Amino acid sequence: MLKYADYTNYSKGLILTNIGVLVLTPDSLIIRLIEAPRLTLIFWRGLLLSLSLTIFFLFRHRANTLGAIRQIGVPGLLCSICFCGSTILFVTSITLTTAANTLVIISMAPLFAAVLSHFFLAETAPLRTWVTIMICFAGILSIFAGNFGSGALLGDLCAVGTAICLASYFVIVRHARAVNMVPALIISGLMVAILTSPFAYPFSVSMRDFTLLLLLGCVILPISFALMTLGPRYLPAPEVGLILLLETVLGPVWVWLGLGEVPALATILGGIAVVTALVIHLLLGYRAPALERVCAD
Repeated sequence: MLKYADYTNYSKGLILTNIGVLVLTPDSLIIRLIEAPRLTLIFWRGLLLSLSLTIFFLFRHRANTLGAIRQIGVPGLLCSICFCGSTILFVTSITLTTAANTLVIISMAPLFAAVLSHFFLAETAPLRTWVTIMICFAGILSIFAGNFGSGALLGDLCAVGTAICLASYFVIVRHARAVNMVPALIISGLMVAILTSPFAYPFSVSMRDFTLLLLLGCVILPISFALMTLGPRYLPAPEVGLILLLETVLGPVWVWLGLGEVPALATILGGIAVVTALVIHLLLGYRAPALERVCAD
């Protein structure tokens, strides 16, 4: 019989993750609006995220801040590495290809998470997952074909790397769900800043760009990723990834409204195939009550 605590935790996971993704949706547009060089943008993105979360933790935990950071252990360091990789690859992708390409390809993250969960968490990936993977790969290949021979292809490949890094991040958070992994984001931001600092020009940014960077690094990113880091403590990693589909749909809309960027036909067709397959996969997964699956987990 379903326990009240399980119902409460599942609902909490849904609320936290959905709010986190909705807050994140303008991310692509803001990156496009910033005119600073790519590595300078990435430097400030990582540093501001780390600083804002550090201030939050100092305010909340005070003397126990270092203890909370130490508590993440090796899984937390792995999370930091994965998130660091996703940050660098995502910004690189969004500046080399269209926002729609990047976000459609990143929507593959839940399927990568399902595969990783199958191998590392013993969470069985059913046949429908493998079928969905094949359909999605076909959709992604159509996007690649549309960009073959252009510089945008590198951006598409970076988006694939982002999806893999995010999937790994969510699976590790799910595995270590008894521990608050938000401090891993602090370490990740520092990693990003350290890796890009030799190539960045942090003091060359305009006031306009720095204002956008503050909005991104001190408001949007810490709120969204903190909530999305807490979400997998109560939801299976593949379900967290599926909620990311909200960004796949809304992110390009923000860019279209702000910059008038219209996706290519290959991206639209490939995106329809990917999103449709993922939605059907999610609906089929809910033939059994979602809460019972969480309890079995």
